Amino acid sequence: MRWWMFDLVVWTFLIITGVVLVDLFLHYRWRVKKRRRLVLLITSLLSLAWLLVFYGSFVEPRMLLVKHENVSVLNNSIRAALISDIHVGPYKRSGWVEKIVKIANREKPDVIFLLGDYIMGVEGKVEDLLALGQLEAPLGVFAILGNHDYQNNRSAEVETALKNLGITVLRNSSTKIVLSDGSDLFLAGVGDFWYDGMVSAAVDGLSSSDQVILLAHNPDTILDSSVKIADLVLSGHTHGGQIRLPFFGAMFVPTKIGEYFGKGKFLINGISLFINSGTGEMGPRARLFNPPEVAVLEL
Repeated sequence: MRWWMFDLVVWTFLIITGVVLVDLFLHYRWRVKKRRRLVLLITSLLSLAWLLVFYGSFVEPRMLLVKHENVSVLNNSIRAALISDIHVGPYKRSGWVEKIVKIANREKPDVIFLLGDYIMGVEGKVEDLLALGQLEAPLGVFAILGNHDYQNNRSAEVETALKNLGITVLRNSSTKIVLSDGSDLFLAGVGDFWYDGMVSAAVDGLSSSDQVILLAHNPDTILDSSVKIADLVLSGHTHGGQIRLPFFGAMFVPTKIGEYFGKGKFLINGISLFINSGTGEMGPRARLFNPPEVAVLEL
């Protein structure tokens, strides 16, 4: 389904359900005991459903939280801000990107990682990403591409836009940054797992004695045997499931590693993995019990 179809379903539900609720409140004879409990139950359920759909579609997706985590994998402590899955397009535009940048800069990170999926379909405009050029981090801002950046043959357009903003794009390549104690940290970034991602090319020339952080949009990259050289893998892609229900967790996580690995930090095959739940939406505009986030990691 295209985004406008999801919106049509949401608005149709809200309008029809709202009309039914108003009619029940105004015209049902509440003093009549017959069927009062049944009508009250139906009214309560419809009201709850209306509130959840409205909140999940128009309130929670506009929230933006900061999630702090300790992921002790490096010899020298640095602060990293993670931004993923912005998906500028019909739901999020330049104002949202400006908000993300303001919040990320406020955390005063040493380094910033952009983990892919900057646009949404043909509607996404790279011009809405201009605020990313205002990100501030003394060790630099580094980016990879996500699967949606490749769709409609737009990967070169997105990559060029990021580079023009002074952002280093890692596409099956690596680079070195020098930490405050003089030690080296290698950053490796892969193309998207579903397209031209090659972990072996990204870590080419690196050894197990090096400190290596691998940026990989899709967390399924952890299944690649070449990942073992990395101390930490940073991913997005899942949106944390977008909708997470109490006791059930994420409703949909598009990965092979499974719905349990929706967001947060994990240890898989002895390798540390952190999955950021992102700042945007795909498909339905909804987020429920899973607000957009900028993750700040103490490494």
